[in-house]
Amino acid sequence: MKEILDVVMIIGFVLFMIFMVRGFYLQMAQRQAKREEEAKKNEPKSPL
Repeated sequence: MKEILDVVMIIGFVLFMIFMVRGFYLQMAQRQAKREEEAKKNEPKSPL
């Protein structure tokens, strides 16, 4: 019975870690996109 509990704990921990990392990466990507938009707004119009 203890082995099953250990497996469940490990699976839960792995899923939790994946969820945390995914959330972190999504947040970073959003921040990057926002920064790029700001740069586009602020950069002077290039003469073409």
